[in-house]
Amino acid sequence: MVEIQFIDGTSETIEPMPEREPYSYDCKCELFKIPVENHYAMFPREFVKSIRYIEV
Repeated sequence: MVEIQFIDGTSETIEPMPEREPYSYDCKCELFKIPVENHYAMFPREFVKSIRYIEV
């Protein structure tokens, strides 16, 4: 599971695809990418306070 805490105080937990890296940072677009299903969940770094991988 990947837990994202946003600067507004909310948080979200996303289950990434098991065979991929849990999350990555795209320097060019300045956003965090989490692989889910056949696409990515993307979050601009300006809105992310912290992001971490939680092993379950």
